[in-house]
Amino acid sequence: MKYDFDKPVERRGTGTVKYGMLKQMFGRDDLLPLWVADMDFETPPFIVNALRKRMEHPVFGYTVIPETYWATVAAWLKRQHQWTVDQKWMAFIPGIVKGIGMAVNVFTEPGDKIIIQPPVYHPFRLTPQGNGREVVFNPLKQHEDGSYEMDFENLAEVADDKCKLLILSNPHNPAGLVWNKVTLMRLADFCHEHGIIVIASATTTRRSPWSATRQPNAASRSERHRRRSTLRALSALTPSCRTTRCAAASSHGLRPTSLATRRCLQPSLYYGFC
Repeated sequence: MKYDFDKPVERRGTGTVKYGMLKQMFGRDDLLPLWVADMDFETPPFIVNALRKRMEHPVFGYTVIPETYWATVAAWLKRQHQWTVDQKWMAFIPGIVKGIGMAVNVFTEPGDKIIIQPPVYHPFRLTPQGNGREVVFNPLKQHEDGSYEMDFENLAEVADDKCKLLILSNPHNPAGLVWNKVTLMRLADFCHEHGIIVIASATTTRRSPWSATRQPNAASRSERHRRRSTLRALSALTPSCRTTRCAAASSHGLRPTSLATRRCLQPSLYYGFC
């Protein structure tokens, strides 16, 4: 179907945070609300139609997951990312930020250090801090043209034995870039060598420019296997097709969030404080 991205949609008066909280947040309501990641595009008609069809039945009780649901998600990941996943790796979470909080509580202990790379989405800092972890900053290097790159020299300096986890944003928010293969391979190698778990948030994209399982031809068999298992961690925490779901990952593979759910007793809190 052809989608009109230029169609203006009036959202004031609909209870939206983006417009409804302007005056409360900034003292004025005549501003362009660029402070929240919420786009003014209409939901595609096929989604609206499916919701309307369901609403024709007037009872909205507890539901079960359709038998084809996980298979459909797995097929989408295979088609879009050339990534074959086991359906057992996937589980619902009550939100992406809460998923980060769950992973923090499963794979680290209070007092452990967690690395983030600012400028970055603020819950990457608030969630670990709210769970009693120390946040270590590895700021991105900014060039004169405004572009960014990871600072691996500084990463080597700040990553000590207490650093147990790194939260990766890919595409990076707010830098607006997709990390290239060379950068991700280098990060994977670094984290593998230092025993650092990587969880990756891909909330701002549906498609990666390269598959996490595609490896350099020059790599040896053992190197290929090691890099593959590490790189899967870089694609683990992702709301595929804007679905709130994740798998928490170590640098050696994926672990289902059912374990995280058992450890997190208060998943309703926004930042996942447990």
